[in-house]
Amino acid sequence: MTKMLKTIFSGWMVISASSLYADDHAHEYREKVMSSVGSHMKSLSLILKQKDNKTLHSHISRHTANMAELAAITQDIFAFDEKAAKKSKKMAKIWDPKTKAISSDFQKELDAFQDAAKKALELTKGNDINKLKPALGALGKSCKSCHDSYKEKD
Repeated sequence: MTKMLKTIFSGWMVISASSLYADDHAHEYREKVMSSVGSHMKSLSLILKQKDNKTLHSHISRHTANMAELAAITQDIFAFDEKAAKKSKKMAKIWDPKTKAISSDFQKELDAFQDAAKKALELTKGNDINKLKPALGALGKSCKSCHDSYKEKD
């Protein structure tokens, strides 16, 4: 009987440790995805500051496509994170406290980000920087709005 209990306990410890390990990786993955979003936004901003550089302007569609792709997966990377929720009051507002699902307010932020990224991507097809600039501005504002509500200041 004792050997069976040790085996069960050992199995439980392995499962518990691997769950924690997976959660840590999920947290790190979310941070890396959001860091990629920030890098693409910064790249777009720097490209737009170089008015006459046609080569760099041709990169806008690539960065914008990456933003749209990353926006499409943001829904999946914000699974409930108890560690983050305990660490940050702002981040805790991402999830409904009862259901642990994404809160309706955070879902609106995700939807706005995804919509702004899609719109910016569509406008890159016309190659008209003057029409694209406001869409990229709206995309940046969607990022800022979410950060203001859910991200602690660094």
